[in-house]
Amino acid sequence: MANTLQIRRSATPSAVPTTAQLALGELAINTYDGKLYLKKNVSGTESIVEIGAGGGGSYLPLSGGTLTGSLAFSGSALRIRGSTNDATYANRWMFQDSGANAATNLGVIPSGSGNGAAQWYFGASDPDNSNFLVIGTNSSAAIITAGALGTGTNVPLFFGVAGSYRFIFGTSGQLGIGTGSGGNTPNYGTAGQVLTSGGPSAAPTWSSGGGGGGISTGKAIAMAMIFGG
Repeated sequence: MANTLQIRRSATPSAVPTTAQLALGELAINTYDGKLYLKKNVSGTESIVEIGAGGGGSYLPLSGGTLTGSLAFSGSALRIRGSTNDATYANRWMFQDSGANAATNLGVIPSGSGNGAAQWYFGASDPDNSNFLVIGTNSSAAIITAGALGTGTNVPLFFGVAGSYRFIFGTSGQLGIGTGSGGNTPNYGTAGQVLTSGGPSAAPTWSSGGGGGGISTGKAIAMAMIFGG
């Protein structure tokens, strides 16, 4: 019968050998945690290293686990992937605060003495050739802007509420109101018209200035902004 070679071991959860328990070149295994350890000596300073953990410390399992330090990426074109299009919204990949009954707040900060941070959203899988939306801030302004890179095409900027688009900024800077099904059709009015409030329960409309019951230019300056067609 073949002999079974066994190394120093412990079945105690989270138990880690000490430098006094291991000789240089000796291995130890925690059979409960499934972790392997060795002792190293650097210029007379001894320490215990967990093998396979990048030089020491715990590593995250493939399922679950808690990260206790910063997560750093190296390389380029890296992606964090998960399902974000499940028909059941609760099944989609999302951020959530770890506190009980806590609100979730996502932060984006500059590095070192940098003074700006932004989130970029692209309309194509090739960001260098796509339209984009940027929401950001710096030391002098808070910014929401849309544009395009490379062969991407500029598109209008839509603002919606209650399932319909209400205001639209066209690619030439013109202001429109949403019309049609879901407010998908921009109505930019005509030159000289003013945007008139529809009161607390109705959307605004474009109105002509001047007499005959219309809104005069003077009143329009007090009541609304004037936009060119």
